Amino acid sequence: MHSLIYDPKENEYTILNENKYGNKPFIRKILTIRNLDDLEKECIDTELEILENIKNNSDNNLIKIYDLKKPTAEEDGYVDMEIYSVFVDYSIEYEEDMIIEKNEDLYDINKEIKIYIYRIQDDIQKCLTSLHKIGIVYINLDITNIVYSYEDSCWKLIDFANSGILNQTISQTTQQIIFTDDWKVAPNTVSRMYSHVHEEDINKLRYDTKAFEIFALQLKQFINQ
Repeated sequence: MHSLIYDPKENEYTILNENKYGNKPFIRKILTIRNLDDLEKECIDTELEILENIKNNSDNNLIKIYDLKKPTAEEDGYVDMEIYSVFVDYSIEYEEDMIIEKNEDLYDINKEIKIYIYRIQDDIQKCLTSLHKIGIVYINLDITNIVYSYEDSCWKLIDFANSGILNQTISQTTQQIIFTDDWKVAPNTVSRMYSHVHEEDINKLRYDTKAFEIFALQLKQFINQ
């Protein structure tokens, strides 16, 4: 099994002839801030902060993060994460005697759906619960953002650019960290899902409750099409 590079700009996976992290295959997502406007750069910064929090967490419901490199104006950055299979089918292209080959490393998504489709909603609920425990409100639930983890045999979430981070404080009764209902880092308010779930008078964590309801309908429609 090969490691892969994912370029979000092209929405394309290509083979990376390199194994690291205990000789494991991994996926490297390229991060760039070149030619981005201020809002897009803020989304990259938000994702990096969230990924750093996840990297320092051992919860198997969350995507495993191996390494991060922040992008600069001169050089792209990246995030290295566990190998996974996407829910929505992708192909990759690479040059080898000018042959374009279908990606065999992100295994047949249709086969995955048949075997594991019944687990998606439960697994994503667990993933959201784990994110909430570290103060992350995901919001941007979409079938393009769910992946199947080879290592943990469950569905997980990727792509945190449109998520939000809650402020934290110390409980006076337990002396433990708790999260408040205001933003430390506000989510991207122009995202499609945010416009569906945003209400000033509900708890921020309920954004994900509403997003999940929409996601469940989207998932059902996708499966039945």
